[in-house]
Amino acid sequence: ENGLTSETVLERAGTAMYRVKQDGGNQFGYYSPESSVVWTLDRLALERELRAAIKNSELQVLFQPIVNAQSRHIARMEALVRWPHPKRGYLSPSEFIPLAEDIGQIEQLGEIVLKTSCIAACKLLRLNYPVNVSVNVNPRQLLNRNFPKMVSQILQDTGLPAKSLILEITEDAIVNDMERISKVLQEIKSLGISIALDDFGTGYSSLS
Repeated sequence: ENGLTSETVLERAGTAMYRVKQDGGNQFGYYSPESSVVWTLDRLALERELRAAIKNSELQVLFQPIVNAQSRHIARMEALVRWPHPKRGYLSPSEFIPLAEDIGQIEQLGEIVLKTSCIAACKLLRLNYPVNVSVNVNPRQLLNRNFPKMVSQILQDTGLPAKSLILEITEDAIVNDMERISKVLQEIKSLGISIALDDFGTGYSSLS
């Protein structure tokens, strides 16, 4: 009665868990068709709100300083995107990035974060605070052949030197399509941009 396939059972368990989280968490709940309807309506509302937030530039890019412990100077800063939702509070990337992927908005979102980060780093540079900025790149962005061109254009528009930008990519992104993504990375590298491997060892641990 809970489903004839493992996929159905997991999906319904996820729906039950989502409903519990909506009710404040720290408890358990059972799946019901009613909770499925609530989840669907809530997700549709969140999709609509996310599209509007991206369109109206409502997402915020915050910066986490990476400090050199020996010199005690800021070596670089990492861009972190947050969504200050009017009803749900500050949402972390894990709460809306997968949704942005599903609704085809991840490349637009990534471009906004990258441009905002470059503008901030360029302002610091002009104030005589040369701090490199690192920005996470979604795997779907790397699959776009026009990604290097877009990055180059942003650097040109903002005036940030290529050497001040670090693009962080996950190991999974490379392994999933090694040949295609390696070409994109070579183009990015030729621009003078640094590439960092994020979360190395947590996925495939592919030394190749």
